Amino acid sequence: MARYSSKTRDRVKLLLRQRNEAQQAAQSLQAEAELTRGVRQYLQEIDLGKEDFSLLLDLGAALRKGDFKTFYQGVKPYVDLAEEALGLQLPPDVAQYVQQGHMTTEAAKRYAQERLQRQIAESRDQRTRATHEQQQTARQQEDLGNAVRDTVAQWENEVRKVDPDYGHKQDLMKDMLWSVVREMGTPQNPQHAVQIANEAYRRVNTQVARFRPAPRPTQASPSSVHRATGVSPEPKSLMEAAMIGLERSRRSA
Repeated sequence: MARYSSKTRDRVKLLLRQRNEAQQAAQSLQAEAELTRGVRQYLQEIDLGKEDFSLLLDLGAALRKGDFKTFYQGVKPYVDLAEEALGLQLPPDVAQYVQQGHMTTEAAKRYAQERLQRQIAESRDQRTRATHEQQQTARQQEDLGNAVRDTVAQWENEVRKVDPDYGHKQDLMKDMLWSVVREMGTPQNPQHAVQIANEAYRRVNTQVARFRPAPRPTQASPSSVHRATGVSPEPKSLMEAAMIGLERSRRSA
């Protein structure tokens, strides 16, 4: 450091301080990310949804602030449910059976508890099925995306073999593909994806053909201007057609 000028030393010190601050920020973000992953994993393990987790946080905040009215209103339904599960109170409909003499109090408690357990089990099964369906749908979409990607890549390789100008058409193809997708919808299967690609390719070729110069007919008596070179041959590629067009525009100017 002593060999550097004061301005350079200040600059180095600034860079070192910024590096240290960046390292501390990265460590803090990493710790937060690990905490978030841990909480998410814990919620998945105990099968606690986002809405339930938010409710618990809101109730905890209300309790911490001393807002007991909000806290009581939030926990009251769960307290009633817990008392029913423990047999401390009967649900209103079951209590009517007891009052009408159809059931004893003890039988009503067992009935209410068994019914509640069935409801909880059914709710758990529904969540499990919903999670399984979501995962299955995600896998199917991923498989479809991979199949469409591979099929279109294979289609593109085949087109390259027969169309030497395809490399020059790729930018047009990308724009045209989005246009065709908006009209025909997203690919439902690999065959549909090929149909979309073929339609986009057809439209691109139509556009390119508009800029390709038309072939000049052979004159019966060639003029002296073209006697040496003859009629210009048909361009063999998109690049060659563009060069011929530029040359003609220069001559006309």
